[in-house]
Amino acid sequence: MALRQLGTGSARDIARIADVPRPRVYVTVEALEERAWSMSSGQIRSPTDQ
Repeated sequence: MALRQLGTGSARDIARIADVPRPRVYVTVEALEERAWSMSSGQIRSPTDQ
């Protein structure tokens, strides 16, 4: 949700808006990447989204 509010942002920005520790942002992004999700234009997309 934080990234949607920001559009784009650094891990610091996302952590501040989401009120989570910055390392949590990195862990979440890594988990999404492992599941073959990608980020494009501020949107998180699943592998099945075209």
